[in-house]
Amino acid sequence: MRRGGDRARALKALRDSAFSADTALDKDDYELKSVNLDGSWAVVACLTRKRDGRELVLKAMKCNYRDGDFETRFASEVAFQQRAAEQNLAPPILQYGWGSSAFFDAAGIRSALRPFGESGTGMLYILMEQWTSTLREWWNSASVDDKATVRALTYALYDQIAGLGLRLDDLSADNVMVRSKPTLRVCAIDFDPNMTLEDQGAQEAMRGGVELVFEALDLCR
Repeated sequence: MRRGGDRARALKALRDSAFSADTALDKDDYELKSVNLDGSWAVVACLTRKRDGRELVLKAMKCNYRDGDFETRFASEVAFQQRAAEQNLAPPILQYGWGSSAFFDAAGIRSALRPFGESGTGMLYILMEQWTSTLREWWNSASVDDKATVRALTYALYDQIAGLGLRLDDLSADNVMVRSKPTLRVCAIDFDPNMTLEDQGAQEAMRGGVELVFEALDLCR
C-alpha cells in the first residue's frame, strides 16, 4: 500500500502545485550553468543556487511528454525516484510540480516545453541534487582500480534497486551517475515509468543490463 500511496501523494502535490506555478521557481535565485535539449522527453539544466552555492539539476518535461495521462506518469516517476533516494540510490528530489517556463529566457527552450497552440507558460519540472558526472563521462579518465570499484558499486546499486521492487529497463552509461569525493559512489537517474516497472524479480534482468553497459564501455577503450 505504501507504494501506491507514494504515487497518490505525488499526484496530489502535482495538482496542488498548479495554484502556485508562477512563483514556484524564481530564476533570480539560480545561476543557469548549462542546458541540454537532446533528451527525448525533457530539457535538463544544471544550476547553482545563489544563496548557498548548491549544485542542482532541473529536469523540465518537453511538450511531447504531455500526452495521455501524463500527470500519473509524472507522479510515478517522482514516486519511484523518491523511493530510491530514500536508500541513497538516486539523487534526492528537492521540489517538483508545475512551474513557469519563464524560468528559461531563451524562446527556443520555452517553446520546447509548451504544446503547440497553448497560450500558457506552465512547465512540469523536477528539481534535484546534482551529481558529478555520468558513468560514460567518468570512465575514460578513471584508473583501473577505480573502474573496478565503480563496476562493483554499479552491480550493487541495481541489486538494491531490484530489492525495492523496481526494474529499470533503460540501463545505460548515461543513466548512472558517479561521485568521486569524499569516496567513490554511484546512483541511478531517470525513473520514467515508461521504462521503469514494479517487478519483484528484477535482479537477474538488471544484472544482465549492467553487464552490457560495461561491455560497451570496455569496447570503447
